[in-house]
Amino acid sequence: DKERTMNVGITNTHIFSPAMVGELRLGYNRYTQIRANLILEDIPEQWGIKGTTKSPNPIDHGVPSIRVSGFESIGKFNIPSDRTDIIYQLAGSLNYTAGNHSLKMGADMWMVGSMRLNNGGGRGEFRFTGAYTGTGLADLLLGYPRQTKRRLGDSRNPMWHEFYSLYLQDDWK
Repeated sequence: DKERTMNVGITNTHIFSPAMVGELRLGYNRYTQIRANLILEDIPEQWGIKGTTKSPNPIDHGVPSIRVSGFESIGKFNIPSDRTDIIYQLAGSLNYTAGNHSLKMGADMWMVGSMRLNNGGGRGEFRFTGAYTGTGLADLLLGYPRQTKRRLGDSRNPMWHEFYSLYLQDDWK
């Protein structure tokens, strides 16, 4: 797995007068995580496992996940996967003091984006539950899986959300 986080923040404070102070903040956050296969050979095809679709994309290759009821699984089903999450923020505020009033107002805007590859299944999964012999291990030794599945393709789809907020506050003393 590879992970990387980047953060940048910039703040500018400006004094317009002794009674008025403004602030502008910009922010950027980025998180990236990549989970890839270590073996890029099409193992299901090499092993001659029928019913699996040959994928020309090496990201779908590797050792399939073998799950036997009552035992730890061999291999992981949720790989490959990667994600990139991005946040942009713009916030501004203005503080004004007049007599016994202290007025505060501002705005905060966020753009939150995410791009994820969640194929997690390109290598295939074989589940042996004991449906045929009563024991998952016996089903494995006989080669009778209860369920098999394999997902192929690239499921990346960018998603963006925007958030806006305003505020106004008067402290009167």
